[in-house]
Amino acid sequence: MQIGNAPIGLISEFQLRDRIFRSHDEARTFARLAVTRAFGQGDLSMSIGARWQSLDHSDFSDGALPQTLVNSRGRREYVGLTGSLSYNRLDSARLPRSGYAVRWTNTLYGEAFGSDENLWKSEFTFDRYFHFSEDTFSAAPGVYVGLGAGLAVPIDGEPGSVNYGERFFAGGARVGRGFRFRGIGPYQGEFPIGGETFLRSTFEYRVPLYTQSVPGTSRRRELFRGSLFLDTVTLDPNAYELDLDQTRVSAGIALGLIDPIPVTFSFGWPLREGNGDERQVFNFSLSLR
Repeated sequence: MQIGNAPIGLISEFQLRDRIFRSHDEARTFARLAVTRAFGQGDLSMSIGARWQSLDHSDFSDGALPQTLVNSRGRREYVGLTGSLSYNRLDSARLPRSGYAVRWTNTLYGEAFGSDENLWKSEFTFDRYFHFSEDTFSAAPGVYVGLGAGLAVPIDGEPGSVNYGERFFAGGARVGRGFRFRGIGPYQGEFPIGGETFLRSTFEYRVPLYTQSVPGTSRRRELFRGSLFLDTVTLDPNAYELDLDQTRVSAGIALGLIDPIPVTFSFGWPLREGNGDERQVFNFSLSLR
């Protein structure tokens, strides 16, 4: 949709998700309605809108459960405002090889909007791609660097009191490969407690393993790739605090199929881990990142 000379769009989202963890079950219903506005050539965009979600924790297991999880028992309603600011200079949305993208998202839940709790959540991501060829459309080795950070701040609440379902977790196919999904601590008892402060980084060196010539050109199309990666993750139970001594580091190799569907198989090993962390060498995801 365009109004005058200003490209303006409308975003609507609705999601139902049930997860069964070893410690409990989590049911989440989520909806968002936002207006977006692009500037210039469309590289810079911003959005603002309303967000609602229902979060229910139930069917708790026996054993020593984290206090943050125990305090989150039952259903909570979250209602508030959300907004984002992004700048995208990637050469391709599906298969980026060069350029960068930055995104900053903020959500404010408040009792004034009808929310059960007051919470501010902020997330920042930065992705940079380097392609070692003057022809960015042809297959060649490259480097990917990713950075991310997040804050979940309980407004008028005690530090560490953010609902278990709104805390940050790490480990799995995307963040902290070499660890089990949500397998990165700190831990309380047998289960992770998540963080109100989150910091992560990824470095990957990528090499085409199998390419195919593009008819009528001298270019090669990448079909299968391999990469060496290094991941770091830091979680702190309290907002605005970051104990770098708790940083987890993992490294490994990844194999990515690009066509007909994007899928990545990762094999990772922890280089630095903490008490209670759970390892998992193999992970896969239906994406190239």
